[in-house]
Amino acid sequence: MTVDPRFTEEWEHQIKYWLHYFKESGNPLYAWKVVKMAGLMGLPIPEEVTLYLVNVATDIEKVAENPPLPQKRPLELAKALGLHKKDMGAGSAFAQYKNQKKNKEIAQDAYFSLINEPETAEYKVFQELEKKHRVSESKVRDKYKEYMQIWKETADHLLEVEAYAVDENNDVYFRVNILNEDKMEAAIVARMIKERLFGKK
Repeated sequence: MTVDPRFTEEWEHQIKYWLHYFKESGNPLYAWKVVKMAGLMGLPIPEEVTLYLVNVATDIEKVAENPPLPQKRPLELAKALGLHKKDMGAGSAFAQYKNQKKNKEIAQDAYFSLINEPETAEYKVFQELEKKHRVSESKVRDKYKEYMQIWKETADHLLEVEAYAVDENNDVYFRVNILNEDKMEAAIVARMIKERLFGKK
Protein backbone atom coordinates (compact mmCIF):
# COMPACT_ATOMS: atom_id res chain seq x y z
CA MET A 1 0.00 0.00 0.00
CA THR A 2 1.32 3.46 -0.85
CA VAL A 3 0.20 6.78 0.55
CA ASP A 4 -1.88 9.19 -1.51
CA PRO A 5 0.70 11.88 -2.40
CA ARG A 6 -1.81 14.57 -1.43
CA PHE A 7 -1.64 13.34 2.16
CA THR A 8 2.05 12.46 2.51
CA GLU A 9 2.75 15.16 5.09
CA GLU A 10 -0.19 14.09 7.22
CA TRP A 11 1.02 10.49 7.36
CA GLU A 12 4.59 11.62 7.99
CA HIS A 13 3.25 13.53 10.97
CA GLN A 14 1.73 10.34 12.38
CA ILE A 15 5.10 8.64 12.06
CA LYS A 16 6.82 11.57 13.82
CA TYR A 17 4.16 11.39 16.53
CA TRP A 18 5.08 7.84 17.51
CA LEU A 19 8.78 8.41 16.86
CA HIS A 20 8.68 11.17 19.47
CA TYR A 21 7.46 8.70 22.10
CA PHE A 22 10.04 6.11 21.07
CA LYS A 23 12.91 8.59 21.34
CA GLU A 24 11.65 9.99 24.64
CA SER A 25 11.01 6.66 26.36
CA GLY A 26 13.07 4.09 24.47
CA ASN A 27 9.99 1.86 24.59
CA PRO A 28 10.13 -0.47 21.55
CA LEU A 29 6.34 -0.69 21.36
CA TYR A 30 6.41 2.82 19.91
CA ALA A 31 9.02 1.72 17.38
CA TRP A 32 6.59 -0.94 16.18
CA LYS A 33 3.89 1.73 15.86
CA VAL A 34 6.27 3.57 13.52
CA VAL A 35 7.05 0.40 11.55
CA LYS A 36 3.35 -0.37 11.12
CA MET A 37 2.49 3.17 9.98
CA ALA A 38 5.43 3.49 7.60
CA GLY A 39 4.87 0.01 6.19
CA LEU A 40 1.18 0.53 5.57
CA MET A 41 1.76 3.85 3.85
CA GLY A 42 4.91 2.94 1.93
CA LEU A 43 6.94 5.64 3.68
CA PRO A 44 10.57 5.44 4.89
CA ILE A 45 11.26 4.06 8.36
CA PRO A 46 13.17 6.66 10.42
CA GLU A 47 16.84 5.98 11.13
CA GLU A 48 16.33 5.56 14.87
CA VAL A 49 13.78 2.80 14.33
CA THR A 50 15.87 1.15 11.61
CA LEU A 51 18.77 0.95 14.09
CA TYR A 52 16.46 -0.69 16.64
CA LEU A 53 15.33 -3.24 14.03
CA VAL A 54 18.93 -4.06 13.09
CA ASN A 55 19.75 -4.65 16.76
CA VAL A 56 16.67 -6.87 17.12
CA ALA A 57 17.66 -8.88 14.05
CA THR A 58 21.17 -9.31 15.43
CA ASP A 59 19.90 -10.51 18.81
CA ILE A 60 17.38 -12.90 17.26
CA GLU A 61 20.19 -14.41 15.17
CA LYS A 62 22.13 -15.00 18.37
CA VAL A 63 19.13 -16.77 19.89
CA ALA A 64 18.77 -18.89 16.75
CA GLU A 65 22.45 -19.86 16.81
CA ASN A 66 22.25 -20.97 20.43
CA PRO A 67 18.60 -21.90 21.03
CA PRO A 68 17.50 -21.77 24.67
CA LEU A 69 15.38 -24.41 26.34
CA PRO A 70 11.70 -24.17 25.26
CA GLN A 71 10.61 -22.73 28.60
CA LYS A 72 13.20 -19.95 28.29
CA ARG A 73 12.49 -18.99 24.68
CA PRO A 74 9.73 -16.42 25.40
CA LEU A 75 12.04 -14.51 27.75
CA GLU A 76 14.99 -14.63 25.35
CA LEU A 77 12.84 -13.39 22.48
CA ALA A 78 11.40 -10.65 24.70
CA LYS A 79 14.99 -9.61 25.48
CA ALA A 80 15.85 -9.58 21.78
CA LEU A 81 12.87 -7.32 21.13
CA GLY A 82 13.69 -5.10 24.10
CA LEU A 83 10.37 -5.90 25.77
CA HIS A 84 11.71 -7.39 28.98
CA LYS A 85 12.20 -5.68 32.35
CA LYS A 86 15.70 -4.24 32.19
CA ASP A 87 16.20 -3.68 35.93
CA MET A 88 14.80 -5.03 39.17
CA GLY A 89 11.71 -3.02 40.04
CA ALA A 90 11.49 -1.49 36.57
CA GLY A 91 8.21 -1.69 34.71
CA SER A 92 7.89 -3.61 31.49
CA ALA A 93 7.49 -1.94 28.11
CA PHE A 94 3.83 -2.94 28.26
CA ALA A 95 3.32 -1.31 31.68
CA GLN A 96 5.06 1.84 30.45
CA TYR A 97 2.86 1.91 27.36
CA LYS A 98 -0.25 1.54 29.51
CA ASN A 99 0.93 4.35 31.80
CA GLN A 100 1.45 6.67 28.83
CA LYS A 101 -2.13 6.05 27.71
CA LYS A 102 -3.34 6.75 31.25
CA ASN A 103 -1.33 9.98 31.41
CA LYS A 104 -2.86 11.15 28.16
CA GLU A 105 -6.32 10.31 29.47
CA ILE A 106 -5.64 12.49 32.54
CA ALA A 107 -4.51 15.37 30.32
CA GLN A 108 -7.56 15.02 28.08
CA ASP A 109 -9.84 14.98 31.11
CA ALA A 110 -8.18 18.15 32.38
CA TYR A 111 -8.53 19.87 29.02
CA PHE A 112 -12.24 19.17 28.61
CA SER A 113 -12.97 19.90 32.28
CA LEU A 114 -11.37 23.33 31.95
CA ILE A 115 -13.30 23.96 28.72
CA ASN A 116 -16.63 22.86 30.19
CA GLU A 117 -16.13 24.61 33.54
CA PRO A 118 -14.67 27.99 32.56
CA GLU A 119 -15.73 29.62 35.84
CA THR A 120 -13.96 27.00 37.96
CA ALA A 121 -10.41 27.76 39.09
CA GLU A 122 -7.78 25.60 37.44
CA TYR A 123 -6.48 24.21 40.72
CA LYS A 124 -9.99 23.09 41.71
CA VAL A 125 -10.38 21.20 38.43
CA PHE A 126 -7.04 19.50 39.04
CA GLN A 127 -8.07 18.60 42.59
CA GLU A 128 -11.23 16.94 41.31
CA LEU A 129 -9.23 14.96 38.77
CA GLU A 130 -6.78 14.01 41.49
CA LYS A 131 -9.62 12.17 43.20
CA LYS A 132 -11.00 10.68 40.00
CA HIS A 133 -7.69 9.30 38.72
CA ARG A 134 -6.13 8.62 42.12
CA VAL A 135 -2.97 10.56 41.36
CA SER A 136 -1.48 13.71 42.86
CA GLU A 137 -2.71 17.16 41.86
CA SER A 138 0.83 17.96 40.68
CA LYS A 139 0.79 14.98 38.33
CA VAL A 140 -2.52 16.12 36.84
CA ARG A 141 -1.03 19.58 36.29
CA ASP A 142 2.24 18.23 34.86
CA LYS A 143 0.53 15.87 32.41
CA TYR A 144 -1.89 18.58 31.32
CA LYS A 145 1.01 20.95 30.56
CA GLU A 146 3.01 18.20 28.83
CA TYR A 147 0.21 17.20 26.48
CA MET A 148 -0.95 20.75 25.88
CA GLN A 149 2.51 21.40 24.43
CA ILE A 150 2.28 18.29 22.25
CA TRP A 151 -1.22 19.24 21.04
CA LYS A 152 -0.17 22.82 20.29
CA GLU A 153 2.81 21.61 18.27
CA THR A 154 0.54 19.20 16.40
CA ALA A 155 -1.94 21.99 15.65
CA ASP A 156 0.91 24.22 14.44
CA HIS A 157 2.14 21.54 12.06
CA LEU A 158 -1.29 20.69 10.68
CA LEU A 159 -2.03 24.36 10.13
CA GLU A 160 1.27 24.79 8.33
CA VAL A 161 0.66 21.92 5.90
CA GLU A 162 -3.10 22.64 5.71
CA ALA A 163 -3.94 19.09 6.75
CA TYR A 164 -7.51 19.88 7.70
CA ALA A 165 -10.83 20.98 6.24
CA VAL A 166 -13.61 23.24 7.49
CA ASP A 167 -17.32 22.54 7.14
CA GLU A 168 -20.20 24.99 6.72
CA ASN A 169 -20.37 25.50 10.50
CA ASN A 170 -16.66 26.39 10.66
CA ASP A 171 -15.93 23.13 12.45
CA VAL A 172 -12.52 21.67 11.69
CA TYR A 173 -12.07 18.04 10.65
CA PHE A 174 -9.19 16.01 9.26
CA ARG A 175 -8.91 14.50 5.79
CA VAL A 176 -7.10 11.40 7.03
CA ASN A 177 -6.74 9.59 10.35
CA ILE A 178 -4.31 12.16 11.69
CA LEU A 179 -4.23 11.25 15.35
CA ASN A 180 -4.03 7.50 15.41
CA GLU A 181 -7.70 6.76 16.05
CA ASP A 182 -7.76 8.79 19.27
CA LYS A 183 -11.00 10.72 18.80
CA MET A 184 -10.56 12.83 21.94
CA GLU A 185 -7.09 13.94 20.93
CA ALA A 186 -8.30 14.70 17.42
CA ALA A 187 -11.13 16.80 18.89
CA ILE A 188 -8.66 18.78 21.02
CA VAL A 189 -6.34 19.52 18.12
CA ALA A 190 -9.29 20.39 15.85
CA ARG A 191 -10.55 22.83 18.49
CA MET A 192 -7.11 24.44 18.73
CA ILE A 193 -6.96 24.88 14.97
CA LYS A 194 -10.48 26.34 14.92
CA GLU A 195 -9.50 28.85 17.61
CA ARG A 196 -6.46 29.89 15.58
CA LEU A 197 -8.57 30.33 12.46
CA PHE A 198 -11.64 31.98 13.90
CA GLY A 199 -10.72 33.03 17.44
CA LYS A 200 -12.13 31.86 20.76
CA LYS A 201 -15.82 32.24 21.47
